[in-house]
Amino acid sequence: MKKFLEKFSVLCLSLILLSTYSVSAALPAMKQYFSGISPAKVEAMVSAPSLAVMCTIIAGIWLDKVLSEHLSITIGLILVTITGVIPVWCHTFAIIYVSRILLGVGLGLTNAHAITIIQKRYAGKKQAFLLGVRGSMETLGGAATTLAAGFLLKGGWNQSFWIYLTALPILILFLLFVKPLQKTEERGSSDNSSADSAASGISFSGFQSRWTAREILFLVSSLLLGALFIFVNTSNTMRLTDVVLDRHFGTAQDASVVLSLLQAVGVIGGIFYGKIREVQKRFMFPLTIFLYGLGSLLFAVAGSLPVLYLGALFSGYGNGLLATILFNRVSDILPDEKARVGTHFVLIGCNLGATSTPFIMDLLGRINSSNAFLFTVYATVLAILAGIELFLGKAPATADSRGQHEAD
Repeated sequence: MKKFLEKFSVLCLSLILLSTYSVSAALPAMKQYFSGISPAKVEAMVSAPSLAVMCTIIAGIWLDKVLSEHLSITIGLILVTITGVIPVWCHTFAIIYVSRILLGVGLGLTNAHAITIIQKRYAGKKQAFLLGVRGSMETLGGAATTLAAGFLLKGGWNQSFWIYLTALPILILFLLFVKPLQKTEERGSSDNSSADSAASGISFSGFQSRWTAREILFLVSSLLLGALFIFVNTSNTMRLTDVVLDRHFGTAQDASVVLSLLQAVGVIGGIFYGKIREVQKRFMFPLTIFLYGLGSLLFAVAGSLPVLYLGALFSGYGNGLLATILFNRVSDILPDEKARVGTHFVLIGCNLGATSTPFIMDLLGRINSSNAFLFTVYATVLAILAGIELFLGKAPATADSRGQHEAD
């Protein structure tokens, strides 16, 4: 029971990570309330945590030298709990803006450790399974907080910010059931030298290590892939409602069903990540990228709502697995002392993809403003990428082949 509660508490850390845009439904009312401030600045206030998250993740490479994993997560959850609900009581624009930045810092401190805490404690199939479930918890948490914020909006725009109190029970679970690891416990290793190596992988020494050209190329490619996958998903989320309305397939409520289906499939895919990885082995990455692109293609050519549903199935499957695959590749390919830095790079890429989505869509829109064109571009790029991955055969060996073993 103790082990189960530890795993559950570790996984719960991811429930709050996608809450940055959960209060977006309150934007129209906020723009009306802050009528003396430009709408663009009000929107920037809502999105401000994303940039703070990315900066905190980057700084985390150095912060790990002075802050332990346990302390970083604790501080992060406290910041989310306190700063997240400040707009409930304080309606001063400048103070809310600062509170949103601090919220991003809290989310950033928790973000990277929500992944490496699994990489450090578990190995092999158990690690793959928990990383998959973690991705599902992240998606589920984002959907749940968005739904809750919309419900709370009935009491006024400021009431939506109560959702950040979700961090409080997560903090309590973490403090009660997740104890700081001793070096000899990390990655489930009974070999002290191996454990010391793992410990250095989550510290500043991993950044100082000598990196080969191939490892640097892997870091950069992982960052770019993370940015691409999250960019495509964010773009899909922002444009699918327009597709439903512009093509007269239905109402905004019908579009929400498409988006909900996309998220639900992502949750299911994440839960079964370990089994899918075991069956598909080295073909998993290129096949998942291909199916992700197929979803975009169906969005581009859809002539009816059912075709959009089918596209959501493929796109949701890819979205639920690709980020998890990238994190698993880091622990599979990089030596233990460098895995922490690799995880940081993937997270930076993911946040970069999310924050850059409006700007990239604007650039593509100058070529052709139709949504069909955007989705076709995504499908083409993903198909080419899937072919390259399959041709190069760079899919990682399983963690078991690196001599790791499962931790109980």
